[in-house]
Amino acid sequence: ESSIYERFGYGIASWAEHWKIRREHSEMTVAPKIEGHTRFVDPWEAREIWPEIYDSVSPSRLGMFDYTEQWWDAFASDPEHWREGGSKLFHVVFESSNGPEGMVSYRIRNRTEVIVILLLGATVEAERMLWRHCFGVDLMDSISASNRPTDDPLPWILAAPRRLERSVRDSLWIRLIDVTNALSSRSYSYDCRLVLRVRDRLCDWNDRRFDIDTSATGAVCKSTTRSPDIVLSVSDLASVYLGGTTLATLQRAGRIEERKTGSVRNFDRAFVTQQYPWTPEF
Repeated sequence: ESSIYERFGYGIASWAEHWKIRREHSEMTVAPKIEGHTRFVDPWEAREIWPEIYDSVSPSRLGMFDYTEQWWDAFASDPEHWREGGSKLFHVVFESSNGPEGMVSYRIRNRTEVIVILLLGATVEAERMLWRHCFGVDLMDSISASNRPTDDPLPWILAAPRRLERSVRDSLWIRLIDVTNALSSRSYSYDCRLVLRVRDRLCDWNDRRFDIDTSATGAVCKSTTRSPDIVLSVSDLASVYLGGTTLATLQRAGRIEERKTGSVRNFDRAFVTQQYPWTPEF
């Protein structure tokens, strides 16, 4: 019950898209321009390659979990109760002269549908090659993918993007236990200084005013008695923390209050990220 989460201070920090497309509509506008090839690998070779690919992508994408060695072992073992009526996992790696640059793991369901579980590439071109493989699996009617980032380039690569069935839902919810440390630990895209009035009914040490001075290397954040520029709940602060939602959106929704004109715009500029946060779960 997602309505409960906000009562405890959680906010939606990332969103995910769910896709489905008929194979006959999966033509790409531009063929991949990269030298290399795809090949199937067995689960234990996939176990060795996947963490390398994942770790090469995660530093540039907020919201990605740091999966343990035990988790990768479980993923490679592909237990029956994870399959939900689908086939065992098929693993395909894309390799160039530099070695593995991307990978996809997928299932076949009802002998007619490719279900993409996880697809990642160190480059857009590597991902394009992996999508081309998925779209080209023989005898399939459709391709589905759950939990893709909302700024994934695939819709812009398809020749008929309208044919891609898309839905969006909440993904990662986070709770800021220590607002001072959370705001001080993050890097920012714009230098600004303002005062936040954070409301937190459960963690009284957060229920106060914060003077925050942001920069590219972090922020100085401390308690203050100055008049607030922005008033918001700790759950709404959690929603903007990774850059997945803007304060301006929450302001239009009537969720936050701007006391000083321009504060929302400036804080949004500080929180902006090159890519939207994404939390792949598989």
